[in-house]
Amino acid sequence: MRTKNRSVRPHTIPLLLTAVASILVLVPSISSAQALERVDELSSFPIYHLMPMAKKGDVDAEEAIGLKYAYGEGVKWNLPKGIHWLSKAAHDGSVDADCSLGELYDDGLLFAGHHMRPDYAKSVKWYRRAAEKGWCWLQLARAYDDKAGSDADRNDRALYESDTRAAVHWWRKEAEPRTSYPAGYPYGKFPKGNPMAQEHMGYLYRFGLGVPQSYKRALVWYRRSAAQQGGGDAMMSLAYFYEHGLGVPVNFELAYIYYGLAPQGLGPQCHQCTKGNLDELAKKMSPREVVGAQAIVSTWHQGMPLPTAHGLSVMADHADKVMEKSFFPE
Repeated sequence: MRTKNRSVRPHTIPLLLTAVASILVLVPSISSAQALERVDELSSFPIYHLMPMAKKGDVDAEEAIGLKYAYGEGVKWNLPKGIHWLSKAAHDGSVDADCSLGELYDDGLLFAGHHMRPDYAKSVKWYRRAAEKGWCWLQLARAYDDKAGSDADRNDRALYESDTRAAVHWWRKEAEPRTSYPAGYPYGKFPKGNPMAQEHMGYLYRFGLGVPQSYKRALVWYRRSAAQQGGGDAMMSLAYFYEHGLGVPVNFELAYIYYGLAPQGLGPQCHQCTKGNLDELAKKMSPREVVGAQAIVSTWHQGMPLPTAHGLSVMADHADKVMEKSFFPE
């Protein structure tokens, strides 16, 4: 993927290049993590230092040159050259270059007045090369989603259905527990499954997109995401399901709790995001139910079991004590 440049003082460049050359002689094989670090460092070097290294088959230098040309960093922007060098690095074994090309074709590019439209077929091609080596599953799932959207715009139903199924496959792989990752894997590791992908699987089942529509299965995925991450989107969905009885009996107390917990995952800027939902639900609940629900919201934190209907009795006992103190103070 695209790397951020680090500032390197000009007078240190020859020393750094000498050090890098020494490392290449002493350690001919380096890990993926080391390779990514090295590409990041090389991206700060002038193109005239990198080119001789690349012409000798240095795959990290090839990738660094590709990124420079693709984004016009330190050189005149030249997208064909960027794609050429990134493709060369990918074919010479850089999985990160596969991911960079997938990202480039999926996002498209607007630079210095030049516009490259997204090419989702090519994005899928490069991401898939990386995915087959254990990288970029989430990115490939999104690329298939984008490609399916393009298929729909062209009214290509057969290709749309095929790409939608492929997207679901990779979303599911990313959402399921994963016991091992490739050496040097640079992205987030989720032994219990990626909660972002789990929330998306809930969304797919909720609306029947590429899978049979099922509120019950959607709930399973939303719960897995919320339990692991305390994600605000998953919490909001759980609240809506309990408020409207989608796949579960209507339960205003649990709806209130999940609306109350959602801002924890949505961020501090969203403390007022669910206030309207809470106010409306409170009108449908008894004071005892509201006090009990507020007690759960104020004490729950990530890592605790998710509130369920089975836990409402504990909540009710607490509400009785709170209300007894308010009506019969000592």
